[in-house]
Amino acid sequence: MKTHVFVLLVTGSFLASSCSSGNKPESTTGIVPAAMATQPATAEAIDQEPELSPEDEFAVYPPVPVQKLETIELSQENTTQFLQKHNLSTVWLGAIQSEDASASVFNGFYGEDRYRIEMYLASVEKDARQPNLYRITGKSRFKDNIVPFSGQITIESIGQVQDTSLTRENLENWGFKEIFVAKGKFTLKEDASFKGSGVFAGEVFIDLGIRNFEESYEANEIDTWTAFYKEIDEDSGIQLTGLSRGSGFLLDGNWTSYETNKVKPVLVAKDIFLISNNILENFMIGERDVVINPKYRQLGWDTYWSNDEWWNDAKPIL
Repeated sequence: MKTHVFVLLVTGSFLASSCSSGNKPESTTGIVPAAMATQPATAEAIDQEPELSPEDEFAVYPPVPVQKLETIELSQENTTQFLQKHNLSTVWLGAIQSEDASASVFNGFYGEDRYRIEMYLASVEKDARQPNLYRITGKSRFKDNIVPFSGQITIESIGQVQDTSLTRENLENWGFKEIFVAKGKFTLKEDASFKGSGVFAGEVFIDLGIRNFEESYEANEIDTWTAFYKEIDEDSGIQLTGLSRGSGFLLDGNWTSYETNKVKPVLVAKDIFLISNNILENFMIGERDVVINPKYRQLGWDTYWSNDEWWNDAKPIL
């Protein structure tokens, strides 16, 4: 089976050019969801730490080109109607959040050294009067410091994906009626009584879709999508992406200290592993078993497999 790499060109202060790995599928339609086309370094794919073989450590992959799907921005009136009709909270919470809190824990990179940071979203509630406003509560963890925060996400624009590369059949095969992209701003203010607290602020990029469930329930009608793989010929293809470039959603901005006003870059994603190689070279390595490169474990990734429910208790560090 031939191996390919996706070059994920994400807009944002954190992202630099690099690559990650995957395997090209056999396709009868020519276009399939990238999740089917590859074996990417997703959170689900590395839910337990595999052993790294010597050949994995030196795996090298040729790049696969990336093409951003064409979109048509909705008018302000249609954007408002869309936001009034749909609840986007499942973008962050998911349908199973009430049963499994870990579904709302997201990883990211923080500071100039790209150290691991985690965010747990405890609640995401749509404002009753402003349909583009979502009120957020949660907690962040950086190293051993766990700090509660509250804030908001404001959706500023929505675009509908209308690209000739995709057909109605492609969307239906992936379980969507329609797919969209959205942009906005976020502000998350940490509790000032905690040592080392501050405020997160920046831009949010979301690739969202309206699910086409056969089941009667619509608990997760709005969901995120990642990317589509388009086969060019037997040996090549391109990855078709939205604003999050395959990660579902991105929070891309900065953290500012209350005490010192020091500013540090931060990037958090629904699936950070799909863009991690754009941030740290060869962050994900391996072919049969995709793993975090051992040389980056000291940046907080050595505890990724610990499964500790750190969000259950947060006491001020005095």
